[in-house]
Amino acid sequence: MKKIPLLFISALLLSATPLFAYEAPTDEAIDQLLANPKMINTLVEGANGAEAAQVLARIIAKISDSTLGSAQRNYLIAYYVSSAVALLPDTEMNIFARDLVAAVPRHLVPIVLSGLVVGGGTSESLIAQLMEIAENNASWTRAVQTPNITLTNPVYNLLVSNLSTSQSLPPAVINALPPPVPTGDGTSPSATGTSQPPVAETYDGQG
Repeated sequence: MKKIPLLFISALLLSATPLFAYEAPTDEAIDQLLANPKMINTLVEGANGAEAAQVLARIIAKISDSTLGSAQRNYLIAYYVSSAVALLPDTEMNIFARDLVAAVPRHLVPIVLSGLVVGGGTSESLIAQLMEIAENNASWTRAVQTPNITLTNPVYNLLVSNLSTSQSLPPAVINALPPPVPTGDGTSPSATGTSQPPVAETYDGQG
């Protein structure tokens, strides 16, 4: 008689177990993502916060190893991070943020924090966690409080524009529209809104 309840409980546990576990993307899939950033929604679909953080850390490592200028690099990192955190349920956002910040080089943390704010800023719990992560670090705190300054306004405005456009388009259209990327590096006129004075050419006999 005791076997029936045990069998019944075992059946319930099996039925509650997901049939398909999340599979991390291959390096080839990540390379394809770098050619079409909108694919981020397919690479983290079904992932929990920790799994998504591992995927984003791999993406960021590839971007860091590239020859992109700083504005392009910052835009892509922030775009992937903000897109990924927006796809996660609120219960997984904090884990994603904690694990991702721990996995990336320290000089990229402000960019990651800014991306987290843009993508998940409606979550009070996430913002509280980000402020805790940034505690006693001025540049990290500034990234959470004013992400447009950390990313520079041209990059920030383009990021917000592309994210809001993506949310209003059907998935099939989104995947066919890679977002434009700012050109130049962080010190160019397009990235900072300021121009540099011309440098005079040298001439013979110049003292």
